[in-house]
Amino acid sequence: MPNLRCAIYTRKSSEEGLEQDFNSLDAQREACASFIQSQRHEGWTLIPGSYDDGGLSGGTMNRPALQRLLDDIEKGLVDVVVVYKVDRLTRSLSDFARIVEIFDKKGVSFVSVTQQFNTTSSMGRLTLNVLLSFAQFEREVTGERIRDKVAASRRKGIFMGGNIPLGYDLDNRKLVVNQADARFVRWIFDRYLELGNASLLKAELDRDDIKTKARVSKTGRDMGGTPYTRGVLYYILKNRAYIGEAVHKGRSYPGEHIAIVDQDVFDKVQALISTNRRDHITKSRTLDPSLLAGLVYDHYGRRLSPSHTNKNGLRYRYYVSGPAKSHGQNLRAIRVAAGDLEQLIIDRLVGILNSPQRLTEILSVDGLTEGHTLKAREALIGSPQVAAEVLKRIVYKVIVGQEELTLQIDKAGLAGTCGLGDVSRPRGAKEQVYSMTFKASFRRIGSETKLIVNDGQAGNEKPRRDPALIKALARAHAWAKQLHAGKVRSLNEIAVADGLTRGYVSAIIRMAYLAPDITEAILEGRQPQTLMLKDMMRTIPPNWTDQRRMFGFTAA
Repeated sequence: MPNLRCAIYTRKSSEEGLEQDFNSLDAQREACASFIQSQRHEGWTLIPGSYDDGGLSGGTMNRPALQRLLDDIEKGLVDVVVVYKVDRLTRSLSDFARIVEIFDKKGVSFVSVTQQFNTTSSMGRLTLNVLLSFAQFEREVTGERIRDKVAASRRKGIFMGGNIPLGYDLDNRKLVVNQADARFVRWIFDRYLELGNASLLKAELDRDDIKTKARVSKTGRDMGGTPYTRGVLYYILKNRAYIGEAVHKGRSYPGEHIAIVDQDVFDKVQALISTNRRDHITKSRTLDPSLLAGLVYDHYGRRLSPSHTNKNGLRYRYYVSGPAKSHGQNLRAIRVAAGDLEQLIIDRLVGILNSPQRLTEILSVDGLTEGHTLKAREALIGSPQVAAEVLKRIVYKVIVGQEELTLQIDKAGLAGTCGLGDVSRPRGAKEQVYSMTFKASFRRIGSETKLIVNDGQAGNEKPRRDPALIKALARAHAWAKQLHAGKVRSLNEIAVADGLTRGYVSAIIRMAYLAPDITEAILEGRQPQTLMLKDMMRTIPPNWTDQRRMFGFTAA
């Protein structure tokens, strides 16, 4: 007679009652154990250990005990899985299909104590699918009822859980004012109006060593007690709970709780936040203009227009073309990093201005002196606004090819910039354009298109610091320092404090353990041109040699 090793799996959706000496999980386990005992004549034996998931939904497979059970099945340690009811294992049809596939692969049988099935037969699987369809339907209907109840309660202004706003305590499931915290919240609103922006307010809080309120979660985890971030301050300043409102799905309703901030003060703060945001956008456009706007084309003749995206507080500029057709074929859109292209053009023009011989060759004039080119060179490497004006006079076109880049210089504009007087011929006349072409490729890495130049000067590239990489490095080392000093206990705590996701924090903090020479190269802008933050967020090997090989650095 074969010996069949049986494992009992139990589950309860809520944590209610789990603290009792004999709870629902114990009742399920006892019933399953009795059933296994009744099958001893078939060779059934209960294996030691338990697989209990308390307070976890059956709509997901992300359950610790279930995952342990599936791991043990993969290892060949289980022959029969016993549950009290089918929906204890899962309430999802798709998850059930995956679980049964694992069972079949390892030859494991599945038994429900209250519903006798044989999953090895097609009829047994059909019956199980019907039952699970109803179980999934019941779960979805229950979810809809809960969502409807929450929405109705919020419309009545009832607090339905979640983060308790600073300035309130929870008493009998209602928000009650904490007078000390409420005074601090009002001070934040008043001080923001006085200082004018969140950065100055954060600096003042840091200087006075004022930290977020320390609290203990339901699971017993310590939270808070960390420096205020701009994200946390904006969350407070925009929170309509402070004017006595309850917000649900973007709509506000009169709340049951008492307001602790005057409506007039709240409105002034919202107006200032909106003004600051508009000023920041305008300032960004002014301080960081697209220097080659209207001058960049691809080899099909399409003009590349300036564009930008904002991510994690950084502004990324591009020159982009729209899709088009040529000879009936669709042409993909081109996107080039603006900073790379602009710096390359400026470097080439400065190189020409630094060489009287080259400038004489282009303009066909004699008697050039340092004074003719000094003003133009200073303008090109000066403020972005002045550089943009100079480039518009000197550059006729920049043509982006598949494997080369062509810079077309307007001779009249170049002569005028050097103080040699304008030529009467119209701009762009064939005899007035000087073209220079050099090898360049635009390598696509993720969603970025990086400019790679190869003009026989490999190894002499000017260092180019990547703001995204440098910011990520600084964050990684700061977070690692907080963890090592015990100021925070987990990545979740960092994510909550900084208003980020745990996955993002987990990916970035690994950069704190890069090889020292890689870190130094990034800070100095000597990293490979193709290296992007996305590359490092995917994975970072623990071995420094593997890191250098993966990210394209030479051995230290």
